[in-house]
Amino acid sequence: MSYEFDAALVLACGINEDGSLPADPKESVDIAKSLYDSARTPLVIFSGNISYKATSTPPRSESTAMREYAQETGLPIDCLLQEDVSKDTLGNVYFTKVSLLIPRKLGRLAVVLGPNHSRKRVQYILDKVLGSQYQTTLFEHSANRAQETEREKKSLNILRQWFDQVPNGDHEAVYQIMLDRHPGYKTSR
Repeated sequence: MSYEFDAALVLACGINEDGSLPADPKESVDIAKSLYDSARTPLVIFSGNISYKATSTPPRSESTAMREYAQETGLPIDCLLQEDVSKDTLGNVYFTKVSLLIPRKLGRLAVVLGPNHSRKRVQYILDKVLGSQYQTTLFEHSANRAQETEREKKSLNILRQWFDQVPNGDHEAVYQIMLDRHPGYKTSR
């Protein structure tokens, strides 16, 4: 069978303190399920541990909670992959690339954004981390939250300060900057 996408990548967009999923990530999973059910993709990747901005530590990661919800909705376990290290959207893309996309040679992605993700910021991250050898198509929630707009603009400006000089697709340079500057990944030296 020929598929439009090699995988659907579901970006983390929240988890409750008790480890249950709020409505937004459930909707993301439902979007990915519709892509699978319509035979547009054979695989679904759930990405995300716990946000570095979280004020509590839920008993399971966002990607685990999304994967378990996906199984409840009827997605077969053998089509579900998981990245469980990242702490934000930048990490979702970086760790998915190095742990799943490169080893499995997956290059055509349906990327499911949460309502807290701006298309502009996510596309910038995809371009910087993945580069032109990957094809991405963005899928969004129906919700459009105006309160996220200013935060997303600020985040994009920070990303541009860090990464504008990095060639698209140079994930090793991106990771080095993450270790040097990003509060969620910064290592002390």
